[in-house]
Amino acid sequence: MPIVPIKTESHLNFKFKELKYFNFFKKKGLVPFCIAELTKVVTNFPIVFSKINNNFALNFLTSFSPDQNLFINEKGEWIGNYIPAMYRTMPFVFPKKDNELSVLAYIEELGCVISTESDDESCKNLFDSGDFSKPFKEKINFINTFNTNMQLTLKICKDLDAAKLITKWPLKVKFNDQDKEVEGLYKINNEKLIEYINNKNIHIDDLMMQLAYGQMFSVNNLEKIAALYTGVSLDTSTIQKSKSMREKVVERQQQENSEELDQLVKNLISDD
Repeated sequence: MPIVPIKTESHLNFKFKELKYFNFFKKKGLVPFCIAELTKVVTNFPIVFSKINNNFALNFLTSFSPDQNLFINEKGEWIGNYIPAMYRTMPFVFPKKDNELSVLAYIEELGCVISTESDDESCKNLFDSGDFSKPFKEKINFINTFNTNMQLTLKICKDLDAAKLITKWPLKVKFNDQDKEVEGLYKINNEKLIEYINNKNIHIDDLMMQLAYGQMFSVNNLEKIAALYTGVSLDTSTIQKSKSMREKVVERQQQENSEELDQLVKNLISDD
């Protein structure tokens, strides 16, 4: 996967376009996302945690296989309602080596940075009068915002882990009458969450609780994933437990009549 640093002298006359076909990601079943995307993701995809080098990361599920994304069709088109921000940052990245500053670069094989003249109106100049063009500056700003929010998201995951609110998720799926467990997934520990929000001695961090509730409420979306397969059924106890837990959270919010909790759950309790 060649990554090419952007240099004024080399790319002065180059153009770029947005990534339209996502074949590059078709064999990646987990999609990373940031906390700012939560309200978009929670109504469309099951939210899961994965563990990398003993640290938890936030993802949403696009299939029951680690090397398959069912929301990308054979043409490479995204067929979901919401295109994740990580895909929209492409093809640009800020690769970082040890003890070195990040340098803006692009993934060459995605074919979104073009050196020749193009009649495609979607192509925009990288540079304008020797400086980054306005469209490119807007793109860079979006990438920087996403990267900053991803760092915040990783911190929230770390805080959830420190509070012992993340647990293994032995997700069971039946493929043509054969039981299979989807490995490597983690979720919010429902019982621990109730204990946590009932503990009067603990300050409830807004973003931490939003993510905890969001993961729990997103479990219904497992049915959307199953619907994309033929001959697949779910262990429905997982979804039923999630619904029961949701009822407890809403009941807690009503009992406390807490504006803080109301703000946290108001966009997350819909079945849509």
